[in-house]
Amino acid sequence: MASRRISTWPALAIIVGLSLAIIALPQGARMWAPGFLRAPMLHFGLDLAGGTQLDFRISEKEVQDQIKSLEKEIAQMEA
Repeated sequence: MASRRISTWPALAIIVGLSLAIIALPQGARMWAPGFLRAPMLHFGLDLAGGTQLDFRISEKEVQDQIKSLEKEIAQMEA
């Protein structure tokens, strides 16, 4: 049983590796590949396709107002 496992894993790894290598090839280079390996296309999400950009900006006036507000609340709690 152990010897069968030893020979099964490398064979499975080779098959999976070859399948992934064929899928990663450009469309023109896959002409000789079987149909089920020729068809898969990788679809990129927005982050990989360059879809969105977020800018976070902090207003100094708002930060100062929040600091003053928190200082007032702390002073009220201490009193």
